[in-house]
Amino acid sequence: MPVGSTQVLIDVIVSLAVPALKVASITANIINLTCQTLANQVLVSGVILETIRQVALATDMVVVQVAALPFSAAVPVPGAVPGEACRVIRAEIEGITVQFVADQLIRQVVVFELEVETAAVLPLPTPQPFSPLFEARPPGTVVFR
Repeated sequence: MPVGSTQVLIDVIVSLAVPALKVASITANIINLTCQTLANQVLVSGVILETIRQVALATDMVVVQVAALPFSAAVPVPGAVPGEACRVIRAEIEGITVQFVADQLIRQVVVFELEVETAAVLPLPTPQPFSPLFEARPPGTVVFR
């Protein structure tokens, strides 16, 4: 099974719900991963779902908001063939940096690692005739249920 990995960098501006004094913390998960195999690469799409905790400028209270950052990335996989099955083995966030652009805007740089594998699509088994209404017994004998 061919395997490949790549490091992805997303640079994005995120609007905050209220003007903020500072960002207290950001936690993030990678969700809704899908993939498609092309020649020698796999296209991966997903969403980075973040929980941003910020200190409000006016009240000094912590405000929590959620941000969704969609992404797509091409992962090089030598030997991958179009139409092969693919799956993401690992999607791990390595770091998030934050810089204020304005009171309600932050610039985020998110770095994460994607590891994928591909495999030939297994052929579906040939359907065999089946009926629950009868079963074959010794030649010439049929028992109905």
